[in-house]
Amino acid sequence: MRNVDPETIREHLVEIGRTVFPPKQVLAVVTGWERTSFTTMEAQRVLTKVGFVCRRAGQAADGRGGRL
Repeated sequence: MRNVDPETIREHLVEIGRTVFPPKQVLAVVTGWERTSFTTMEAQRVLTKVGFVCRRAGQAADGRGGRL
């Protein structure tokens, strides 16, 4: 995801380094798949399985609620 500007975070995000991206943006960029061919939950499942932290916006990385 180097040299890729993150899109606006709506509800879910994936942490890549010190940057957060929408999960669908990440999966679409790295695979070349059309975003309409998978859901946010499917993107999160794939990204989590390969070791990235996915969470809801406004939720701490440890799962607690509240603002960061």
